[in-house]
Amino acid sequence: MHCKHCGNKIDSDSKFCSFCAGKVEPIMTYNPQPTALLKENTEVLNNETSSLNKNQRILNQDNGLLIAFLILSGLRLFWYLFNLYSKDKSFEDLLPFINYILKLISL
Repeated sequence: MHCKHCGNKIDSDSKFCSFCAGKVEPIMTYNPQPTALLKENTEVLNNETSSLNKNQRILNQDNGLLIAFLILSGLRLFWYLFNLYSKDKSFEDLLPFINYILKLISL
């Protein structure tokens, strides 16, 4: 830092110049806030957040479709097996097949 009265170099924490005894006033620095850049960054952040929310909604819909498909497939399998074995076979003949399916599901 330099004295504004005599131009000599002085310490930045000095209150008076050691050469001319002039009072050293703190230098005010102007640091403007980049408002245009801040607005642009805010817009980009908002756009990214909205696209993430949209992607999350799509994933939730996909999970719902998968669950619905699995439930409907299970009901269809149950209906098929019920019709197959209810006509002329007993339920006990179906137990080995049910155990096999349960083992496959538990893997």
